[in-house]
Amino acid sequence: MYRTAGSGIQTAAQAACTVYLDSSATQLADIELPDSTPVVGSVLTVDAYSKIPLFLGPPSGADTLYVVVTGGPVTAIYARFDDRIDALPSSFTLRDTY
Repeated sequence: MYRTAGSGIQTAAQAACTVYLDSSATQLADIELPDSTPVVGSVLTVDAYSKIPLFLGPPSGADTLYVVVTGGPVTAIYARFDDRIDALPSSFTLRDTY
C-alpha cells in the first residue's frame, strides 16, 4: 500500500488501514487475524514494507474487499485463492485469507 502526497508517492508503513465490504467504504468487514483474534473496527496496521498484514475475511465469503489507508482512496483487494481451504470440519468456520 502506498499513499499519495501532492504529486509524489509515500510509503504507507505503520499507517492505519480500514477494511470494508463495499466499494463505497460504508460497511466494515468482519475480519480476524490468522490466530482467530477479531480485528476491532476492521482496522489493521500496515507493516514496515507497506504491506497489509494477512487476515481472515468475512464469513460471507466475499472474494473482494476494499481498504482505505489513512483517509486515502478506496482500493480493492482480493482473496488469495491459492491458499484457500475448500473444506474444514463442521466445527470450523471457513474464512478467506487476504
